[in-house]
Amino acid sequence: MRLKATVTLIFIGALVGILALVNPFKQAPEVKPDPPWFYNVTSEDIERITIKTRLNEEDFIKQSAASWHFSEPAGIPVDLNRWSGIPLLLSGPQSQRILYESVDDLEKFGLLDPTANVTVYLNNGEMLNVILGDETPDGAAHYAQMQGFPQLFLIDSSWGQVLIRIVDVPPIPKWYLNVKDPSDFTGIDIIINDKKIEVRKKENKWQFEDGSDIEETRWQEILPLISGPSYYKLVEDRVMDPTSYGIGDDSASISIRWRSASERGVEFNDSVSFVLGNESPEGQYIYVDGYGVVLFLDPDWIRIMKQLGVDPPYDQAS
Repeated sequence: MRLKATVTLIFIGALVGILALVNPFKQAPEVKPDPPWFYNVTSEDIERITIKTRLNEEDFIKQSAASWHFSEPAGIPVDLNRWSGIPLLLSGPQSQRILYESVDDLEKFGLLDPTANVTVYLNNGEMLNVILGDETPDGAAHYAQMQGFPQLFLIDSSWGQVLIRIVDVPPIPKWYLNVKDPSDFTGIDIIINDKKIEVRKKENKWQFEDGSDIEETRWQEILPLISGPSYYKLVEDRVMDPTSYGIGDDSASISIRWRSASERGVEFNDSVSFVLGNESPEGQYIYVDGYGVVLFLDPDWIRIMKQLGVDPPYDQAS
């Protein structure tokens, strides 16, 4: 009898232990659904991107799987250091949540005068237009709508900030001169056959670095060209060894200098250099290296700039 009671007690103890571990009466944890996708495509589906902010607008066109260009100026590729990841970012923002299924007062959320309109063109002919409104009071999200749909979403503010910056500070490649104010230019350096000619603007007067004056008639031909060539054409991107184009350590070069400022307003001196190589097979152009890419530039611009180094326009009367 005692053995039977002992077995019974052991069985009851084991059952209690199992119930304590399994606890069928314990409430299951609540499973929260993932935030809804605002839209969802692949970056390979995207063939054109237009972004318009309250201040600026840019239009980008895909030339190939790894090549995106500005539509204007035509043929100018984006700077890959800044563009990398943008098509993936635009393949589909995941929203924080749907705030309202529909809204009547669009102005309340900044949707009548949007912070940005982001239009994504797909290779199947479809077009997605994201209307990005104001930021939420805590700055964590943007109010957003998809054109043609009533729902009001919250999208992480960092998504909009990246896209707005791409427009307000375009990802222009280093070799494409884009100085908006001609008064910011401060110098030209020409190196030909190991001879260096330096021209500087000092107190709004252009003169040679050694203080010699410039002959005015010649200078008036050169001065409008400081803002850069009127023609650029990309020959080859990401060139590791440009020597096949006749570009090497002893090549002639043209450098332009100007005053610039960071996004925080800190001023600094900037410059761009073009290293000259061989003539193209038809003799119309000269191959030019510009920071790892090979270009064709306006041949008249190169001719006049080279002449500045070959025959410097010193003012003989001074």
